[in-house]
Amino acid sequence: MISLQTLTGIGIAMFYPASQALLPQLVPGALLQEASTISRLVMNSGQMLGAAAGGLLVAAAGAGWALTLCGVGMTCTVPLMLAIRGNSPRAPVRGEKGPGMVTELREGWAEFRSHTWLWATVIQFCLVVMAWYAGFQVLGPVVARLHLGGPAAWGAITAADAFGLIAGGLLSLRYTPRRPILFVVLTGGAMAAPTLALALALPLAAICVTTFCLGAAMEVMMVQWTVALATRIPSDKLARVSSYDALGSMGAAPIGALIAGPVAAAVGVSTAQFAAVGLIIVVSALCLIPRDIRTIRSDDIVFTETDEAGLAEPLPAAISSG
Repeated sequence: MISLQTLTGIGIAMFYPASQALLPQLVPGALLQEASTISRLVMNSGQMLGAAAGGLLVAAAGAGWALTLCGVGMTCTVPLMLAIRGNSPRAPVRGEKGPGMVTELREGWAEFRSHTWLWATVIQFCLVVMAWYAGFQVLGPVVARLHLGGPAAWGAITAADAFGLIAGGLLSLRYTPRRPILFVVLTGGAMAAPTLALALALPLAAICVTTFCLGAAMEVMMVQWTVALATRIPSDKLARVSSYDALGSMGAAPIGALIAGPVAAAVGVSTAQFAAVGLIIVVSALCLIPRDIRTIRSDDIVFTETDEAGLAEPLPAAISSG
């Protein structure tokens, strides 16, 4: 099971940057936000419905049948994915030898570090996600058991987060922050709020409201981040830059999971959560220093007329990008 789960993690890690690079190849540039929103909205809705259907199926037919049907369902998506034909800017010419993996990694890294707003935000989320994972994901259920009534309370909190994601997806269909990168950074700082609510042992309703609001903000943020990468990174380097983004943003999450228990045992659960909140706030505040993060606007991208495939090539109009 551990080996299979490791393979699953590798697959997810490969899927994220590939899907990030695929979206701009399938829709016109002016519709990237709507397309990203609908994609994420369907995904989040599917997760909620899948969890509910899975519970019913386990109760009715047993865990074995539920897992079997889950595997069959995921396998049936493979033909659908293979049927997608994107307008890849790096489509190899027959007989032409492409650059090696090391060369491509170097090119992607050069592009990644050339944008101050990009690498600064990734560093922020590397530390923020680590702290959030420790303070909320690991220690949150402990607080729910000790002060809020147990598993049912934690279920309500996670449900509030899921409904927040859905609400954020609906909001993203119409709302575009004027300064998208600033919105991303501020949302990262707001990730301290649910952990702080848990550390203070606020009433369950208050924690659920806080979690719902963060879920909505996180979904708007993810859409804006997807659009920012797609419109500000050359399309032939987008997948590699997205890989560095995913690696940097999530790379420290396992550390947060590992240290949460020992730190809480040494200093107490609430103290450990307060420390996580402090780290999130300080790192997010420091991320506001680069000028690019505060000045990049959502309307500083213009698009050429769509080509024959219905796609558009983004042209930076007035971008300060390190």
